[in-house]
Amino acid sequence: MLKLIISIFIYFCPAIAISDEVVLVSLFSVQNQISKFGGGKTFNQCRNLPSLPHKVESVSYYTDKKSSVVDLTLHARFLELRKVISDAQNYLATQNIHLITSTSSSRSSIAECSVKHLLQFAKDDAFTGSDDIRGGGAIRLMSVTPLMTYLLLRDAGSIEPEQDILIRSWITRLVDRLLWLENKYKYDNNIEDWTGAAFALSAVALNRPQLLEHAIQIARKKSQMVNADGFLPAELDRGQMAVVYNLSALQALSIIISVAQANGIDLLSPPSHDGLFRMMQRMLRIIEDPESFLPFATTPEAISSVHFDRQNMGWLLTYFLKSKDLRALKIICDKKPLYSWRTGGDWFVLFGNPNACS
Repeated sequence: MLKLIISIFIYFCPAIAISDEVVLVSLFSVQNQISKFGGGKTFNQCRNLPSLPHKVESVSYYTDKKSSVVDLTLHARFLELRKVISDAQNYLATQNIHLITSTSSSRSSIAECSVKHLLQFAKDDAFTGSDDIRGGGAIRLMSVTPLMTYLLLRDAGSIEPEQDILIRSWITRLVDRLLWLENKYKYDNNIEDWTGAAFALSAVALNRPQLLEHAIQIARKKSQMVNADGFLPAELDRGQMAVVYNLSALQALSIIISVAQANGIDLLSPPSHDGLFRMMQRMLRIIEDPESFLPFATTPEAISSVHFDRQNMGWLLTYFLKSKDLRALKIICDKKPLYSWRTGGDWFVLFGNPNACS
């Protein structure tokens, strides 16, 4: 009943803050997913995590104003600078899935390992010294997986109180930095969506309803920006990268949608919130038939197979759970695992049901 009241209240009064007395609910249902997927794997030895950067260094690797043409040398440098972080994200994302799919006897060791890695983020004060537009943009994406890992572990009851204090203190500093970066360097493209995703997850981690409200405002803004054809114009204008960036935006926005939904707020229903739903329908059709994008493309390279990465298809679960569209289910079952090191692991395991594809 409380969730319904909150949902109605925010629908009609979007400018008014969510009450600080509300206890925010996680987007995960860990025990439910364990009951569906658990029992299949054992645990390998925990890997050591190298030191993580307090200040993230990054470079732009596009050569045009639309950010569509990649300079391969600069891109190699970008990957080199990011490697220690992407490796850490990938490991955490893999551990998240092992936490759910493992045997019960292995689960505590997996959780202990992941907590150890999160404590490394806290010890190194990872990301919170980033103060320029490139590194500041990068950490908005890099923050999502460790935040998702924290919520999974907390919901599984795997974090000791003293460990929780250290990790939450780091998350607080990270949020402060993200808010500072958002104010200093404005983005209207998918970077803003990833920032909103980090805010939504942090809101639950810290129980700060105003952060969730801020994330919801970003999602509503993007819903209103979706054009009549079902695209975000800023991402459609990315030339050969138009498809991949529309997909990437949906992946980030689906985190906000999922956190909002867990807290009784529907961001996909018409008439006020149907932009993102229409965008999901459009991108579903393009995944089914890439050539259907050509009338909107400035170059046929936009539908190259490299732009249809499963890393950006977890949102199909969000769409299917809302729409029950069997076309989406078919793609989900054909494409799984819907693994994304950038967004916490395999979304089929995190949110799906193995029986759906049987």
